Amino acid sequence: FTRSGYELMKTAISEAEQKLSEDDWVMGESAKKDVAQATDAARLEDRYFRDYADHWRNFIKGVDVKAYKNKTDAAAALQSFSSANSPMKILLREVAKNTNLSAPLENPGWIDWLMSFFESKKTGDTGGTQPEKEFRPLFAFVGSSDKPDAAPIEKYQSEIGKAFNDFSTVSEDRMKKIAEQMANEEDPIRIVAREKAVGNLLAGFSETPSGQETAALLQKPIGNLKSLLGAGAKQQLAKIWAEQILPEAADVQKGYPFEDGQAEVDLTKLTAFLNPTDGKFSKFYDDKLSRYFEESNGRLRVKETSELQFSDDFVEYINGAIELRKALFGTNPTPKFEYEFALRPVRDGLIEVTIDGQKITSEGTGSMKGTFPAGSS
Repeated sequence: FTRSGYELMKTAISEAEQKLSEDDWVMGESAKKDVAQATDAARLEDRYFRDYADHWRNFIKGVDVKAYKNKTDAAAALQSFSSANSPMKILLREVAKNTNLSAPLENPGWIDWLMSFFESKKTGDTGGTQPEKEFRPLFAFVGSSDKPDAAPIEKYQSEIGKAFNDFSTVSEDRMKKIAEQMANEEDPIRIVAREKAVGNLLAGFSETPSGQETAALLQKPIGNLKSLLGAGAKQQLAKIWAEQILPEAADVQKGYPFEDGQAEVDLTKLTAFLNPTDGKFSKFYDDKLSRYFEESNGRLRVKETSELQFSDDFVEYINGAIELRKALFGTNPTPKFEYEFALRPVRDGLIEVTIDGQKITSEGTGSMKGTFPAGSS
């Protein structure tokens, strides 16, 4: 599935019907007609173009940019991707060369050279084959060989170069500070700005599946930098969670209904931890975590675009805490909710219950409506 291979396949496909219509002394006349019908040139060509497009889409999908392990890795990669011999540029131009099947050959043979004196050259317009439909956004992105400097890929390299210049002078100590700032949605070295600029250059790639895979690859150099710094942000979150949030949560959860026994949970501590206005958990979630989550079908989940990922157990814990907060507090700074208590009639017996000074029995209505916490007990 290369451009040179395509030139050979064009000839083979165009001759397919003629070859298949020749006498076949082994299979016989009727079998020969069946084969010719099932493998006529048009069907062969359609199948070839579909497989051709799939091959290059899978190739792009299988290419990845190595994760940056440290500052040195990140700086070296960004410098390479912004250089004149950028491996990203070389790779994508090679993909474009092999999928833009209507473009003139870059190294034509002597017959093509001779005929160029007698006929006009082909235009740079792309054709309608499946590979060309799939990768058309890439052709515009890498540009043509006669005007390489005007191609969007040059602007892309410029953004990567700016990211390198801003990041390469950062010290190891400052990296920790930058991670904290980015966790607070600040952009001290304009990484987010570079990411948006690259995203704008790739807007046209959303039109086809192959374009989307290519765009994802092009976003990796800066995306990996965000992930490297995000690892520092995650360490900061983990430190706060382990040293401040979890110990207080363990203290709050002493007593019923979190633990079996006669002792009830301390409502004052629960309020200080969970209330939606200034509770310790609520402030931590709102200030540090909420940017990584979104609501779906009434539950929180980690955003697909989040540079930080969290374990399923952690996400479940957060959902449980938020659901409890909604049930107890709603939007109020203090816990308050209404409930209904009912007793079912029993045969040959009487049940009597007193709740907050209100007595109900299994006789009569046997129910009451109450408020938690009660005004008196």
